[in-house]
Amino acid sequence: MNKNQKGFSLLEVLIALGILTLVLTAVLKMQIKSTELSRQSILGFETLVVAVDHLEELMAGQFTGISETTEEPYAFKARTDSVTKIYSFERLKLIVKRPDLSPLELSVYRLK
Repeated sequence: MNKNQKGFSLLEVLIALGILTLVLTAVLKMQIKSTELSRQSILGFETLVVAVDHLEELMAGQFTGISETTEEPYAFKARTDSVTKIYSFERLKLIVKRPDLSPLELSVYRLK
């Protein structure tokens, strides 16, 4: 190679392209993971809002016993338990299941 030539050799260009490929692959993987976590966060918040609404409906209706209902894509399972220590409490427990998330469990205690 002549000392007076200006520019990059083929080897330098290939090495730079290899490094650029590695960096862009890492950035793309982070973007995909970020998008998935954002989606799960939004679905989790929507599930929580639906669960709280369902729980409020159950509390307003003097619910006792066990109930299972389905509203696509949610499945609800509610039950009441007696909790007696000093006062007579009742626990209303609601489990909300959605196929693409782990189950969400909410409990509310109230006086009988």
